[in-house]
Amino acid sequence: MILVSDGVIEAKNPAGDMLGFSQFEQILAAGPASASDMMAHLQMELDNFMDNAPPHDDLTLIVVQV
Repeated sequence: MILVSDGVIEAKNPAGDMLGFSQFEQILAAGPASASDMMAHLQMELDNFMDNAPPHDDLTLIVVQV
């Protein structure tokens, strides 16, 4: 189970482009199966996308494996 705040979907890169649902779904599909690896993958991909742009909202990620 993966829960995210709207700030993750609305994260912007330095050019002002928003991540969006479609790109977030692609990041999820390319991610690993374990919760800890998925969390690391999501953090890395979000950091790469934002490329040091300051967040305009909270960036909350919760990954749970049951």
